Amino acid sequence: MSQDEEKANLGLATNEKLIRELITRFKMDALNNNIDQIKYMDRAITMGILLGSMSPEDREYRSVDHD
Repeated sequence: MSQDEEKANLGLATNEKLIRELITRFKMDALNNNIDQIKYMDRAITMGILLGSMSPEDREYRSVDHD
């Protein structure tokens, strides 16, 4: 692997992809953490509401241009 391949390119992901990743992580945390399940599910729901309230342009926004 080259050095460029090892770098995270979060700016290439759309807002929608990033938010969906957060939703998935919060859901997994809820399943794996008995003490804080409610907190993590609340976060996942909040991210879902945020995603649902975004315009199509905002969902497709990327912080950097790609080739």
